Amino acid sequence: MEKKKRSGYVRCISFDNLINEHRIPMLFIGSGISKRYLKNYPSWDGLIRKVAETIGVSSAQLIAIKQSILNINPDETQGRVYAKMGSELSQIFINKVKNEEIKLSDVFTEKEINLIDTKNISFTKMLISKLLSSYEVSKHQKELAEFKKLQNHIGVVVTTNYDKFLERELFNNFDVFYEQTQYYMTETTGIGEIYKIHGSVDSPNSIVFTAEDYDNFRDNLRVVAAKLLNLALEYPIIFMGYSLEDENVMEILNTLIDSLNKEQLANLSKNLIYINWKKQEYYLKESEKTIHKNGKTLRMTNISTDNYLVLFKYLQKFIPSEKPERVRKYKKMIRNLVIKSNGGQATIIANTDIDKLNNEDKLVVAFGAVDEFALKGITGINAKDLTSWVLDQKCDITSDLANRIIEDFYLTSAVARNHYVPIYYLLNFNLEYKDNDKLLNMKQNLEVWIEKINSDNKIPLLESYDAIMAVKPNQAEYKYMAIIAKSYSNNTINYSECLELLKDYKNDNPIVSSEYRKAITYLDMKKFY
Repeated sequence: MEKKKRSGYVRCISFDNLINEHRIPMLFIGSGISKRYLKNYPSWDGLIRKVAETIGVSSAQLIAIKQSILNINPDETQGRVYAKMGSELSQIFINKVKNEEIKLSDVFTEKEINLIDTKNISFTKMLISKLLSSYEVSKHQKELAEFKKLQNHIGVVVTTNYDKFLERELFNNFDVFYEQTQYYMTETTGIGEIYKIHGSVDSPNSIVFTAEDYDNFRDNLRVVAAKLLNLALEYPIIFMGYSLEDENVMEILNTLIDSLNKEQLANLSKNLIYINWKKQEYYLKESEKTIHKNGKTLRMTNISTDNYLVLFKYLQKFIPSEKPERVRKYKKMIRNLVIKSNGGQATIIANTDIDKLNNEDKLVVAFGAVDEFALKGITGINAKDLTSWVLDQKCDITSDLANRIIEDFYLTSAVARNHYVPIYYLLNFNLEYKDNDKLLNMKQNLEVWIEKINSDNKIPLLESYDAIMAVKPNQAEYKYMAIIAKSYSNNTINYSECLELLKDYKNDNPIVSSEYRKAITYLDMKKFY
């Protein structure tokens, strides 16, 4: 039974000041939040113990592993010790499987073993993914109800948590990015997004767990910090579920300090709020935290509380209020609404150049059926969108919509004649453009490409889906795409198998490259032309 907390009016001056600026905040969320709401959610130490227990490493052995690490470096930080213990356990797991002391079938399902094999997933990371993929929400139901309401009051969520609690239970309309190559690319819009900077159970290989993983993360930390700094200039940052002694947070804050001059740090300090969990503190008690590094000072507001019900109600006071100058930054997000349409329904954006609007101008975005607006200027479609349509086998495309996209996006746009775009898929819904010169030219280029591949002895012709999957980890992308296309062109794999191979590759490599587009356009052309 939850302890009743005083939930009357509690004024928080720092929040009031930020709310008056009409800027929605960014949340930086740590494991303390998952521990607060999920039953038996493990700490970092607890996760290591659970992994050790599963692979038959006793508590005494685990203590010995820890002592051997500290014997080499007595001043090693706690976080670094845990990371090195993670590396040690990962190697023990491999050795035990090699020596047949552990059967994979005793730990994983057949499907999980197949994923480990085909996607070269670490045993330990698959185990962590398995352990944290399911959970039970067991506590503080009233708080959670208020927490869920923040979805429309928060711009971005950054987390080091692997689990899916945030995206499943709280921010289920947000896009999720769990690899650095995703969240620092321009495809992100900086609003309505979750950045899982230590990876996700959805992609076990992305999980940051071993010392080697943390070294790689630190090597690329400036990339992460640059993204966060960019967001910090847009939003106030609220840290929740972390200790300020947490090395992950301190490393990021120290990198931010190194990147800014004193004046910039002073401006950033106004936007930083740290929520410090303090048992039985029923008010939002304010103080100041200070971090010193290399002669520079970063200050932040510290709010101590155990009353998250009041905290979340307070955060709901952040109301977005955007002018056209800020809408410009979200133009891509608005345009992407077009491709999320279903059953012939679409968003139509008026033929207005948002970038030319004055701050006093009013902006109208209309929603409705395509025919309601007489198909006036479908915008926002690009090669990446069309690639997704093929992969997802999107079938709710009307003849009129296919006609408009082919004409407005491909035929009359700046898409070069030698630029590969899977536009042929739309011919399945409208054959009107089947003999268009531009489509014929791309078809001819693809046929020249496949002829060259077929005559290249360095590109093997593989006889099955499984054989192609087996070579993927060892091949450069251009060669792997060529292997798929060659096998498909010679009918050693069928359309569905080719499609699955390309979908599988994109799951591991979300950035759509020219080589990938070429392969999927060939699949597209051979099937529908």
